[in-house]
Amino acid sequence: MVTSKLQLQWSPEQVAGWLRQLFPSYEEYHVSHETIYRSQVAAVMRLLTCSLVQVKICS
Repeated sequence: MVTSKLQLQWSPEQVAGWLRQLFPSYEEYHVSHETIYRSQVAAVMRLLTCSLVQVKICS
């Protein structure tokens, strides 16, 4: 759900607010925008690491 909204160019702040409105009684669905940003950074770092490893292996 989060990924689909980010692909639609929603900001992490918008996604976090939307989840709180959609699931007001389910705190396990309440995430902060900082958590969403961190997960985005972690995903980018994984991609970069994989790319660097491939380049090193192929060199």
